[in-house]
Amino acid sequence: GAAAAATVAAGAGAGAGASRGEGVSFAGGMLPPIEQCRSECDRCFVKETCMTINAALEGGTGRITDEGIAGLSREVTSHLTPPLVAELAKWLKLVDAEAAATMARRATPWMPVADVRRRKGFAMDGFTLRHVPRDGNDNVGGGASGGSGGGGG
Repeated sequence: GAAAAATVAAGAGAGAGASRGEGVSFAGGMLPPIEQCRSECDRCFVKETCMTINAALEGGTGRITDEGIAGLSREVTSHLTPPLVAELAKWLKLVDAEAAATMARRATPWMPVADVRRRKGFAMDGFTLRHVPRDGNDNVGGGASGGSGGGGG
């Protein structure tokens, strides 16, 4: 369906499970199982991408148990030669490796700093908001220290 197709389009690691209904991990998510029904796949807006990725990561038609979907896969991917499939699989694995590496370092504002650092990302904590009164000339006053408002590292 369309939701499954969107997952495929967004979709790292080559695995053999998707043709059997378990899905395959890819780029930090899961590719859905390809076993649906032929009429569902016929209407899917990313069926070409889905079948091509299936050919590269899961062995394609030879691994699909539903004959209707296997036939559709043959129609869609018949132009792919074994060297093209191997090259696509290589690039998809590189995309997967890059996605895994960047996800491990990606920080979000709500992640605890310790978690970000454990993932070898960059984060700072210990910041505080502090009122700094202004003098009559609209200059920021802070006394002799100049006060910066805190920081951390």
